[in-house]
Amino acid sequence: MIPRHLPIIAMVSLMLTQSHAQMPSDPGDPPHLKRYEGSVIFAHKTERYTRYLIPLSKWQPPSGADAKEYDKSQEIEGNFTRLAYVIPDSEREVLEVHRNYLNELDSSGWEILHSAVGEKEIHPNFGYNTKLREPVDGTQLFEYPTPGGTAYIAARRADPDGDTYATITTFRFTNNGLTGPFENLIKPHSTLVRVDLIKPKAMEQRMVFIDAAAMKSEISQQGRVSLYGVLFEFNKTDIKPESQPTLAEVAKLLQDDPSLKLLVVGHTDNIGTLDFNKDLSARRATSVVSALVKQFGIAANRLHPEGVAFLAPIAASDTEEGRSKNRRVELVRW
Repeated sequence: MIPRHLPIIAMVSLMLTQSHAQMPSDPGDPPHLKRYEGSVIFAHKTERYTRYLIPLSKWQPPSGADAKEYDKSQEIEGNFTRLAYVIPDSEREVLEVHRNYLNELDSSGWEILHSAVGEKEIHPNFGYNTKLREPVDGTQLFEYPTPGGTAYIAARRADPDGDTYATITTFRFTNNGLTGPFENLIKPHSTLVRVDLIKPKAMEQRMVFIDAAAMKSEISQQGRVSLYGVLFEFNKTDIKPESQPTLAEVAKLLQDDPSLKLLVVGHTDNIGTLDFNKDLSARRATSVVSALVKQFGIAANRLHPEGVAFLAPIAASDTEEGRSKNRRVELVRW
């Protein structure tokens, strides 16, 4: 999820646990994508399954709750790898490195999906994705580009085992004071490169489908039941078509017990601000109520939508697995 706007305070801030932070080992470059000459990997991480939004058009300030920040974008779910490079040579300009990567991608069989340079094209706080705001080998890395000092590429490569997507962001390090294990490597005016690779894959379905009888049993015992079969479009209130079987079971639950009233409570993960997620979760809950009323003829006075964002997690939110458990719709006996 793209975070809400934050004040621009610095391009990069490295917050280290001084007694434990160490230089990570270099995992090497990904297949078919060489590093810029002289680059050093100073941070890297992988996730087995996560969600990633790839902007494919110029960024535009949103002007409403449902406004799009990009006319074109693509949401990918699957394996994720991040490599953070530093180019110690301070004479390497962002645009020069950016053009080199474009040439390398083109010659290595990648299709360029989008390319952009400067603050009029790219999110001013580089809010493309939040992955590098999480710990990376003992390091917390925040990115706030200086206007005009950032370049971005989105690309795709067709391989025998399926497509691979890459985003490459090049920017200038402007922090004047850096201490810890990176102080001799990352200097003021160094150029940094962030390479994200996403390999789409189908999610392993581990949530058991829950029918009306199981819903009734759990509500009788716990007063509520969590639903993971009601799915929404990324950052929107649109209910995905694959949610219909679960909605049909909720309708059956209500039809079998005419006295039952339910709170329909939307829950989100902790990506993004509390205000944004409270609004989003409330509107999603309203969408569920609307679907039950319009599609299944359930009386509106038997349902009440609420949104609580990430105020009631059932798992730790520091992994995608935990966040996926927190993203849910709950039915609460009313």
